[in-house]
Amino acid sequence: MTESEREEMWRIIGKVLESLDRMDERLNKVIEAQREDREKAKEMDERIDKLLETQKEQKERLDRLIESQEKDKERIAELFELHEQTQMELRELKERQEQTEREIIELREAQRESYKNLTKSISDLNGVRINGKDFEIDGFVVGRDFMIVVETKQLENNLKKFLAFYPEYRNYRIYGAIAGIINSDEIK
Repeated sequence: MTESEREEMWRIIGKVLESLDRMDERLNKVIEAQREDREKAKEMDERIDKLLETQKEQKERLDRLIESQEKDKERIAELFELHEQTQMELRELKERQEQTEREIIELREAQRESYKNLTKSISDLNGVRINGKDFEIDGFVVGRDFMIVVETKQLENNLKKFLAFYPEYRNYRIYGAIAGIINSDEIK
């Protein structure tokens, strides 16, 4: 080989070596870029894993929230039912109260009537004269459908005569009572 061919060959070899060095540098840059890409990919995978974990946690929270809302709906429905029941019981209580008030008014009226009858003057009963016959009793108490005749003497005879002199009490149950006073040193 001639000297010029050799020089040409060394020049070509030099270019090839330079080209190999540049390729080596490029290859090192590509390897470095791949390494950086792998690190970035690893970081991205970690971020994705964190995002997936966060998403999972948020889904669990959301599921718990939905479950809590369902329980709240049930509680609200129960409270509404209790409210309705309480309202119904209050209406019933009000009706019973009104009925009780009406009964109290009736009882007061009956009490007034009984009191009127009770306080009826004994003089109205004493000295009654019918068909030339006299009749006298010592006292009486009138209830709604009963009457107590009080006598200090001859109760049995006066009970028999009572309805003849007072026919307005014919439908009453009549009870007799004997009254008396005991004077004793033992009673103080």
